[in-house]
Amino acid sequence: MTEAIATTAPTYRHSMLVLALWALGVGVPLAVAGWLFWEPLCYMGGGIIAAGVIWLLLLPFTSSEPISPAAHRFFRVILPAMGSYFLAMFVFGVVAHLPLASWANALIALLPVLPVVWLVFMMWRLIRDSDELHRRIAMESLLITSGVVAVLTFAAGMLEAVGILQLSEGLLYVFPLMCTTYGIAGWRCQRKYGFKGIC
Repeated sequence: MTEAIATTAPTYRHSMLVLALWALGVGVPLAVAGWLFWEPLCYMGGGIIAAGVIWLLLLPFTSSEPISPAAHRFFRVILPAMGSYFLAMFVFGVVAHLPLASWANALIALLPVLPVVWLVFMMWRLIRDSDELHRRIAMESLLITSGVVAVLTFAAGMLEAVGILQLSEGLLYVFPLMCTTYGIAGWRCQRKYGFKGIC
């Protein structure tokens, strides 16, 4: 009975394939919407497409072991959460520059924050429900991510202060930068503790 459950459980490789295909499916229309309506969406869509391509390229190196219950619950939530995020960003990009009341602009601007709060909560729940080793890996990855993002954003701010760098709406790029850095740091930490594959 246990063996049957293990063979039918989703694997990390399957989960990464789903995420990669989903990223490509979302990134392309988001980039097109940015090209038509609001330029930052174009960059965001391009970043999502790049992430999907990278995930596809790394697929052969991803573990084919069954996914843990905590990680499986997280993967089930990450798709609707990120889908809600990009849908909210799309709505924001389309209507942000329309002549609306201040309260309407504020409401539209804060829409993408709600799925991010959901995602952060699910990340905390994933770490809480994981075993001690995975919690240690997550905490080390978060510390590395905090350090890297802090240094990069501080350096960018200093360069912008002297006019060398101009980042229009630069705060919008902090969250994608954190997600990317955490993914790389998590992979490195997993390799350090003897895990094979990307995840």
